[in-house]
Amino acid sequence: MLYTSTRNINDTFTAHRALNEETAPDGGMYVPYRVPVLSPDVLTSMRKQPVSQTVADILNLFFSTQLSDSQVVSSIGDFSFRFHEIAQNVLFTEMWHTPDSNSDYLTSALYRLMTGKREFPKGWAYVGIEIALLFAIYGAIDQKYKEFDVIVPADDFAELIAVLYAKDMGLPVKGIICVCGENGVAWDLVNKGELDTSHASLYTECFLHRYLCQPDMQTYLDTCARKGVYLIDEIYMEQMNCISYAAVVSSGRIDTVISSMHSANGYHIDCGTALAYGGLQDYRASIGTNERTIILSRKRPERIKE
Repeated sequence: MLYTSTRNINDTFTAHRALNEETAPDGGMYVPYRVPVLSPDVLTSMRKQPVSQTVADILNLFFSTQLSDSQVVSSIGDFSFRFHEIAQNVLFTEMWHTPDSNSDYLTSALYRLMTGKREFPKGWAYVGIEIALLFAIYGAIDQKYKEFDVIVPADDFAELIAVLYAKDMGLPVKGIICVCGENGVAWDLVNKGELDTSHASLYTECFLHRYLCQPDMQTYLDTCARKGVYLIDEIYMEQMNCISYAAVVSSGRIDTVISSMHSANGYHIDCGTALAYGGLQDYRASIGTNERTIILSRKRPERIKE
């Protein structure tokens, strides 16, 4: 697979560079030159094969590696995601059944498997691994989840980008709900068309690259250089309809969400999962929908004192 940069679509780069380098030579983020689309037959096969095989397949597609099912198992263990479904069609995907009780273990271990580097991946390397895990989750969930909403923490846009690309590739995502903490970057972007670039990251640039033409991308980069507020044209706002909703959940509300989840369902969730669930509550109250929804639970929760 070839890659280009968010700042220059005319130059192409190898998968090896996209895997091993955080940024392209021009300072932008590597993104696929063409996004592969998986056929319905391939998606169906993911329901029948081990999670580790799906992870290997997607990583091989992105990075031209030759990983086998057994290599993935040797790296991250013969794991399977665990799921907890509550009423109102909400499925919590527990990604934290790892030696360090955190999904970061999976990400780091897979990056080390491909590169030999003992560090946390950044740039497209991180996004590509996240996409592989998303398809692995899809292959492992109950087949009644033929189409579903996904809740995405969007403070730095990294997880949002992964879900958007996975959807482009054929993952049957119906709606994407972004949830922010107090800084509310994604909320401002989706609802007001403005972005405080003092909170922007390389992943923010990657997200905007999907919509902005090259001159407007340069204007955005110039705004970042002076840490100003970038105003997005209405035509781009209309193109962002892939995001169904953006919510802000305050830190003060998180403890309440954790406590109420335990009281109502006897289920423990961590702060990040509570942030996502709080955003889902806001979305459903606003829209009046009850679609099947997946929430990624990435960190083992602390036990609530009885």
